[in-house]
Amino acid sequence: KKKKKKKKKKKKKKKKTKKKKKK
Repeated sequence: KKKKKKKKKKKKKKKKTKKKKKK
């Protein structure tokens, strides 16, 4: 019997974008 290796899922971090204010 062959053992199956489980792949770990990596969580992606979301980058917060800064909004530029118009004067």
